Amino acid sequence: MLTLLIIGAIALIVWRVGGPGWKRQSAQRRLAHAAQACAADPRFRLGRIVTVVVSYPDRGLMARIMWSGTEIQQDVWFDQSWPIDGVWVVVSGTEGDGRPGFDPHVFYVTAVHDTIAL
Repeated sequence: MLTLLIIGAIALIVWRVGGPGWKRQSAQRRLAHAAQACAADPRFRLGRIVTVVVSYPDRGLMARIMWSGTEIQQDVWFDQSWPIDGVWVVVSGTEGDGRPGFDPHVFYVTAVHDTIAL
């Protein structure tokens, strides 16, 4: 019985020490790593979703993103992907894509490599 109480007390301490703050620190480490990786390789870009402009359940969504390091905001099209407001995303893609009917000022995401919620 005493052993069970000791194990329970230890488990409670570990849970309290490594609770929600641990997850936030882990996300912050992932964000720092993503920033380093994107700075080292220009094929990848890191940004935070400011707001979802429009979402289509069968196609994807248009969002307003703020690019890390520049604080520049831009419209971004996520094809077959639906990130939510406030998350950080590591993406690759192109500005416009040269096809008729595609806005040259919109960044078209070809792949979402990571999503980080803080």
